[in-house]
Amino acid sequence: MIIVAILAHLEDLDSGYRSAAYWALSKRHDGSLLAHFRSWLGHELGQEEPNGLFQLMIALDNLNEPVFAGDRTGYAYHEIELNRRDAKRYLTSFDREDTD
Repeated sequence: MIIVAILAHLEDLDSGYRSAAYWALSKRHDGSLLAHFRSWLGHELGQEEPNGLFQLMIALDNLNEPVFAGDRTGYAYHEIELNRRDAKRYLTSFDREDTD
């Protein structure tokens, strides 16, 4: 029930609350949230707050999604440009799959 409420109102929240919600949802390791995580990742790419983007990347990584580039030896929220690069690459990979 709580998850349904979060899903229904997540985009209405400010960035701090969105980041907290992403963090909480990532701890569930729930594959049924994968499409939501991907959609929100695209939304967060357009925002200036890097924490939400990073929390979603961790959520996707928790689901064994290849969201972080293989050349990275670690992940940190303050690696803003690397995180943005990897998120764009990850989302772009779905665009290529759709055209194949």
